Amino acid sequence: MVLARAGADFDPNSALPQPLAGVLADRIRDQIIRGIYPPGSMLREAQLEQTFGSSRGPIRESLRLLLPGGLVEYEARKGFRVHEYTKKEVGDIYRLRARLEGYVIDELREKSLDELIVNLRASNERLQGYLNNADIDGYFSENIRFHDAIIRTTENSALISVLSYLNEISLPLRYKLLQRDFETGRSMKYHRVITECLADGDLDKCQEHVWAEIRQNTSPIVDLIGSL
Repeated sequence: MVLARAGADFDPNSALPQPLAGVLADRIRDQIIRGIYPPGSMLREAQLEQTFGSSRGPIRESLRLLLPGGLVEYEARKGFRVHEYTKKEVGDIYRLRARLEGYVIDELREKSLDELIVNLRASNERLQGYLNNADIDGYFSENIRFHDAIIRTTENSALISVLSYLNEISLPLRYKLLQRDFETGRSMKYHRVITECLADGDLDKCQEHVWAEIRQNTSPIVDLIGSL
């Protein structure tokens, strides 16, 4: 299963075929998020050729496609490697995410939310199904799509772009945390609370829950550094 991409629309029924480099980029990205290629590890083109049965050109292009999302870095004379996190960086990312996610709620105050609420409730039902089936990858991807639906409703292109980057670069950390907490269904419970706050028009309460959730996740995420 290809994990959903932060900030990207996803419609499995209308997805067009991708060029080979795009397909490879998705597969390498998935391996990074799942921790198969851990932070700091080198992404050697010759080894990737053997792993994915591809030639050097598409492999190199796939790695270049991953650079803007921050999961992959390139250093001259050393090559490509998986982004390695520091505790300070993770703290910075999560503090910024908290501010921007709160701003997302502010941006919704003048929006019609009827369609969003219908979509979020449907997402919550899919999330419950993934939890019931112990499908962690489906659950994780649905989690991404839930938050992206809220962010895209703001129609604020600058905000969408910045949050897409912050969410994408944090995915390996969030996947690791989800592995630990998956059976509790904590994310699903949080999604239901957010959905009903939006449905009730209580955006102040929604904003408080958003801030509380990100603060609650920050320390466990920071503690994961070194265990990835």
